[in-house]
Amino acid sequence: MNLTQELTNRVNAERDFTYNLNENRTGRYVVASSNVWFGTNPSHKYHIISVMAEGIERARSRGCDSIGGWKDKETGIYYVDMNCHYTDRSEAIQSAVANNELAIYDTVTELVINITDEIRNSAL
Repeated sequence: MNLTQELTNRVNAERDFTYNLNENRTGRYVVASSNVWFGTNPSHKYHIISVMAEGIERARSRGCDSIGGWKDKETGIYYVDMNCHYTDRSEAIQSAVANNELAIYDTVTELVINITDEIRNSAL
């Protein structure tokens, strides 16, 4: 199975995932740098496979390390993003703030780090 089909299958199943596009990446903190797609019921969108193919190419051309998907349990919206990985937590948070992201993901602890909480805690 090719990469586009594999990622499309994950998106259609609305699974949370991060797919590594760069075998040399070392950063533990994942920050979305740009959205590839968002909406509900991706499996009902006839064009989702072409969206994923374009997203993979855009991510690679922009130097992104991975593509990931996650579902917001409160709204039911599923997001697919191209991501950059950082070894430094504060650098990851700065990138997230610059990209208007709500959270980053720590691949070591497998925890979502809320940016608002992080900024509030560091200000105290």
